[in-house]
Amino acid sequence: MSAEIVDVGIDPGTDGAVAALDAAGEAIALIETPTAELGSRGASGRKRIVDAGALAFFLLRLAGAIELEEIPSPGWQGDPRWPPGKLRPPTRRLRVWVEQVGPGRGKGEGEAGGGVRISGVSSAFTFGGAYHGARAAVEAVAAAVPDAFVLWESPEVALRRHAVAIVTSPAWARSAGLTPNPDREARLLAYHDAARRRWPVLDRRASTSKGGGLFGGLALLGPRGGANYNKAAALWIADHGRKLCSGLPLAAARTHEVSSP
Repeated sequence: MSAEIVDVGIDPGTDGAVAALDAAGEAIALIETPTAELGSRGASGRKRIVDAGALAFFLLRLAGAIELEEIPSPGWQGDPRWPPGKLRPPTRRLRVWVEQVGPGRGKGEGEAGGGVRISGVSSAFTFGGAYHGARAAVEAVAAAVPDAFVLWESPEVALRRHAVAIVTSPAWARSAGLTPNPDREARLLAYHDAARRRWPVLDRRASTSKGGGLFGGLALLGPRGGANYNKAAALWIADHGRKLCSGLPLAAARTHEVSSP
């Protein structure tokens, strides 16, 4: 029996999100990007980075590619101590889509669905680190368990095969039938409202308890009812990839830079 294919959308950044959809487009996982802090509590303060280890562990669990010797505590997320376990044949294959980022005019990192333009050298460096950290986590897990991923072919990469497909925000917005709006706040709200209609089961507040663990948080609203724009973007990114490959043989999708058809 062939493994189920799951589309994973990653909205990059330390305030980003990761969403996973099944073949029918229903959400099976939706989390905020796991992060960690670097540096000492001095004048320069501590900086948040993408916790690549926690993200890799999430992907292994999502693919069913790790057999745990003990169950993580309910609130486990971002704990550097991985629970003891061993790799096993995956029960799912992950098709990973990451939104493209680049320098330019913008309002800092984590700007969901806006083409993700980062202004300022410091912001660009921080966001670029988060973006490449997320990509590195995916590729590291794919190197360890290649059967857990749909691998794309590209002459631009050293091994000519990679696990990350890049999409642009205009591509996934068009795929979702969303109209770009120059007003950032109005644009983000429209994207979020559309996601609440598309996935009504997610139209609820996130729990404040730690009981959800890595696979908790299936909610588009924060604990106080605020909109989580990055989770909405991650859902649309995954849905765009799912629709892009729907009905097509996987071998036909061999481009690194993926755009809407």
